[in-house]
Amino acid sequence: MLDLLGSIDGLADVDGVRITKPDVLNAIHDMSASCEVIVYSKDLTSLSQILACLIFRRSFVVLDSSWPTHYSESFLNCLQHIPDSSPHVLIATSGSTGQPKLVCHHMDSLFKSANRSLSHSPISSTDAVLLSLSPAAMGGLLTIVKALVSGARLSLCSGHWLDALAPSGQWHLAVVPQQLARLMLDVRLSTVSFKSVLVGGDSAPYLLKQQVEEANLPVIYSYGATETCGQIVATNRTSDDYEALPGVQLDRLNQQLLIQTDTLARGYLTSDGFLSLPMHNGFYVTQDLVEFSPTFKVIGRKDFQFQSGSQLVSPEFIESELLTSSLISQVVVVPSPDDRFGWVPIAYVPDGTDIALLKMHADAHLPKHLRPASFLPLPESLSFDDPMCRRHLIGIYMP
Repeated sequence: MLDLLGSIDGLADVDGVRITKPDVLNAIHDMSASCEVIVYSKDLTSLSQILACLIFRRSFVVLDSSWPTHYSESFLNCLQHIPDSSPHVLIATSGSTGQPKLVCHHMDSLFKSANRSLSHSPISSTDAVLLSLSPAAMGGLLTIVKALVSGARLSLCSGHWLDALAPSGQWHLAVVPQQLARLMLDVRLSTVSFKSVLVGGDSAPYLLKQQVEEANLPVIYSYGATETCGQIVATNRTSDDYEALPGVQLDRLNQQLLIQTDTLARGYLTSDGFLSLPMHNGFYVTQDLVEFSPTFKVIGRKDFQFQSGSQLVSPEFIESELLTSSLISQVVVVPSPDDRFGWVPIAYVPDGTDIALLKMHADAHLPKHLRPASFLPLPESLSFDDPMCRRHLIGIYMP
């Protein structure tokens, strides 16, 4: 990997300020832990730290700055359960309990996944790559690795992600559908040259796809998961038909998607120990329900998690955190439609709850993407004790 260091000068910039070899060497010099915990703040320092870990093959986890500080101890407790001393990349995620967990990947998987994606959508060393997703999530982290492997320039804006775009260069970016919708409305759409726009995270609405087609934007729709180390299925460049990327096998078990590939996560790290991925005959068993005919399509999930922007949200995680307050003894969290993120969590609480205090508790104890957008009293026709309460509430927004 040291050969990557030789080409690092000018490879990445933040607000136009280029990261240099000394920036990366200083970052690695300051590292002493067996697994580095990097708090990402859309700045030169945290991006230099990520690049240093990738180049010098040091285990690391990137935490978004919106995670409350009290979670740091929980994540540190998880790190003691890394399977061995080989370099790992860990992705923070919310589980179905009040304790966060880390998806554990061998670092080699990150580079294999990047090369797999590049075999489908090549990036040249003369191109520009926009870091439009947080590297605390797999999509953003793979964007960095693909730029590193291809030698393309990586650009990051500390403000709005679109402000990094410039008329010069052939641009590649990875976005979620809500970001794509924002791009379609931006005045820079007609002045910037795009080579590829990779869309993942959730299904894009039909009307948005029509707008993309009319604008002749080179969009590639994809599917992947944190556990698969990102993109494993994508549309080809001549039609909307999806195809599995090289080295990926797909199957179904009662509509549940099964995946076999050499970039599967090693498992999950929790404060209680190491958990293996759920497997069936050598295939990873996802919670996504899919159709294969006439083309690959995700039609729902077996559990209650949902996508909000680029983040997978666990309602049970939010509920367990809200219940740590003394304000409520019952709560149900469900997804609600949102123009910006597609879906956001909302919380149903008992009538008479002090909403202002509960909101303060949520702001202090939950990262931004897990904070309920609103708190509502449970309808009189429903009961928290009814096992079907959550499904009835979901039916209001997902009929």
